[in-house]
Amino acid sequence: TEWLSRRIGGVYIPIIANIDGGEDKEIIFNGNHHAFIFKSDGSLLDGWPIGIGCYGRSPGENPSVGNINDDNEPEILLNHFGWDVNDDNGLYCGYCAYAWDLNGNNINGWPIECIPGGFGSSGTASHPLVLSNFDRQIGGLESLLLDKGRSYPSIIYSFRSNGRDVDNWPIMFEDDQEVVSKPAIGDVDCDGEEEVVFSIVNLDDIGFHVLDSHILQIVSKAGEIEGNFNILQDKNLIGTGIILFDIDNNCDLEIVLA
Repeated sequence: TEWLSRRIGGVYIPIIANIDGGEDKEIIFNGNHHAFIFKSDGSLLDGWPIGIGCYGRSPGENPSVGNINDDNEPEILLNHFGWDVNDDNGLYCGYCAYAWDLNGNNINGWPIECIPGGFGSSGTASHPLVLSNFDRQIGGLESLLLDKGRSYPSIIYSFRSNGRDVDNWPIMFEDDQEVVSKPAIGDVDCDGEEEVVFSIVNLDDIGFHVLDSHILQIVSKAGEIEGNFNILQDKNLIGTGIILFDIDNNCDLEIVLA
């Protein structure tokens, strides 16, 4: 199509979901600093595409779909490479997370700005938003976002459906640490409460990964560290996703990464 012929920035893996309740599914993806929803016949869904980002920057990763505000309709969520400037067309680049309804309207409280470094700082929202009602409150889903800052330490945010931070979040890491995996959510210890699991690695004085410093952390919904495990791995093997699964059928979840 005309939109996809404009190769500005990257194009990411699409997701397929029935978001409008019809017989056919829609194709949702981002690229060319736009978010797209195509119908099964190749035409754009009304209200789409939506321009985001600027200076040729594409959105940060693949979209997520879920009913975050408990209105019985799915919303489309997308992270972005935040950059605290306006482009030549006046479009602001500083938002790190977006949420839209089916018609392309912003959900109340979104988009979200999460740039702690001031003008010119640049975040790297490097994984799709993870959706879960991990704090067990009525009113929708929470959205977890990993922000691998380029000019500041890694941060993991947790937003409510109205765009506000979950209590005791975000989690900010030390200058010499980097979160290298997409967060995973599950009841790891079978106590009826979900935890957030991710891995981090230490950095040397010039910002490179330190060998044999890969650490797996388990954090409660209150933002408290419940587990901290050292994993001896070469730096070329880190940075993958984490899968939580009850392999041995004993209620506790095992943590799988490679």
